[in-house]
This record gives sequence, C-alpha cells and structure tokens, in this order.
Amino acid sequence: MEAIQEMWRRQLGVRANLSTLEQKTWLQNQQTLNYSVSTAGWAGDFLDPVTFLTSSSAGRQQLDGMADAAYDRLIEQAAATASPGARLEVFQKAEAYLLQHGPVAPLYHGAIPT
Repeated sequence: MEAIQEMWRRQLGVRANLSTLEQKTWLQNQQTLNYSVSTAGWAGDFLDPVTFLTSSSAGRQQLDGMADAAYDRLIEQAAATASPGARLEVFQKAEAYLLQHGPVAPLYHGAIPT
C-alpha cells in the first residue's frame, strides 16, 4: 500500500494517509462502509467467474456498498445461461460493467506459489 500511496502522490497529486487496523476494526469498517478507500482480498472458492463477480452484487455480503440493478441483471442472466461459452460472455459483460460503474478498482493481484 505504501507503493500505491507514493504512486498516487507522484502521478495524481493525491495525498493518502495509511492506517493499520486490527482485523476486527477493519472488518467492522468494511461492513458499515466506514472508509474512503480500503483494501480487500478474495480467493476464489472454485474455478468460476461467479466466485468473484458475485462479490459486488445483491446476493451476498456486500462490503463495497454497490447496489446496481443492471449489474445484478447480468449476474442473473449468467446464472440462467446453460451454454458455458455464452455464460462466460455474459460474465465478461458483467465484469466490464463492474469496472466501468462499480466502486472497485483492482490495483494489484497477489500470487501464492505452488
């Protein structure tokens, strides 16, 4: 986060203060949307886009405050699509919509060595 803080300062002129919180406090802030910018991590439960894309839809524990009927319709459409290829195309539309309209901005991806 310090690297991102410096990039924001240098490239955007944004000065951000970092706060280290106990997990209990961080989680409470997430649940009550008591933050301006926050980190979050997620590991997929299974190999399918739905495990990530439903993290910003009405049918789960929201930590980002997103409520968007158009996005939810795309997720519902994907769930109702039997063809695997067509289903992935709907998920790609949902992902593009989320990145355009949603309150998320993927900044980095971690990796776990195997």
